[in-house]
Amino acid sequence: MTISPNEAGAMLADVDVIIAKVKQSRTYRLAASILILWDAIVVAGYFWSGEWFDLWLALVNGGGFVLCGLAMRRA
Repeated sequence: MTISPNEAGAMLADVDVIIAKVKQSRTYRLAASILILWDAIVVAGYFWSGEWFDLWLALVNGGGFVLCGLAMRRA
């Protein structure tokens, strides 16, 4: 059984689509883990920082904005 060049091109296109979906699912999994960790840090600050919670949120969220900006700049 032989495969025509058109069929081979279609199969390679399908492989490229699958590769893109796998990369996207890895990105989503990483992003979900980061968000869960971020929420845990905020909740920990709620219990431990007391009346300094507003400052805690400013530092944690400000740091998040800086890290996201650096990550986007690198991409």
